[in-house]
Order: sequence, then C-alpha cells, then structure tokens
Amino acid sequence: MKSTVIASLLPLLASSAHATTPLSTCRDVHGDGQDNWVMWSCCQIPSDTDQDDPGREVWQRTKLNLGQCLRNDRGELVPEWGGDARETCKECTFQWDGGASAWLFGCWCDKKDGQWSWIHLDSFVENQEGMLSCFGMVDQHGTGYGGCD
Repeated sequence: MKSTVIASLLPLLASSAHATTPLSTCRDVHGDGQDNWVMWSCCQIPSDTDQDDPGREVWQRTKLNLGQCLRNDRGELVPEWGGDARETCKECTFQWDGGASAWLFGCWCDKKDGQWSWIHLDSFVENQEGMLSCFGMVDQHGTGYGGCD
C-alpha cells in the first residue's frame, strides 16, 4: 500500500518545480484530527496591518474546509467551489512534497485503479490576508491569533 501511495506521487513530484507558491506564507499545515477535510495552518498577515510595528511579521491560526473546494471527478480530486468530493472520498491526509516545496492533500476516492488521489494544495488554496481561502472564499470562523509562535 505504501509503495502504491509513493508511486502515485511520482508524477506530481516531477511536474511541480516552482519555488514561490500561494501557500509560501503559511506554515504548520495539518488536519483537524476530528475532521480530515479541515485544513489548519498559521498564515502570515501582510506586515502593514501592524500599525505600531510595520516591519514585524504577524501570523494567525486559520482553517479551511477543503470539502467546499474539491470535486471527485471519476476518482480524481479536482478543484471546484462547492464540490462533492467529501461525499465519495475518505481517509484523507496531508503530506509535504519537499521536492516541490508544496503541500499535498490525498484521499482514497472511488477510483478504478485503486490508487490514492493527490492534489497540490497550491493549485487552489491561498493565503488571503492571513486567512486560508479557496476560490476567494475564506472560513471566517476559522481564524484566531496565537498558537503560531
């Protein structure tokens, strides 16, 4: 099973060689623990938001429900606002792709070849003023200062 997961990652590793990514200003990406579709991270807020110390880096904890951002297209995770992947994909997890300096999200979806479906989070998730977003939509209930030091 492990070799199957690794083999399914090889095309993704080879195709992604960009150094600057939409999530390059976020760190500590992880799942919720209770809900594998909820992504948590600490994202940098633009430095000009701190009026007292404009040069200081300000970070906040933020979350995003990836279930609203992905669709299951015959076993492949595809970015789409209001997607249905949550209904047909399970055992989701996050993984760091060191070669591409990017985060991956993978699930076991109803797929003929029995492989996991992986997608680069950078292809649809962004840091929008310190909040995780997909398709310009943020989870307003998922922010909070602290826990990012």
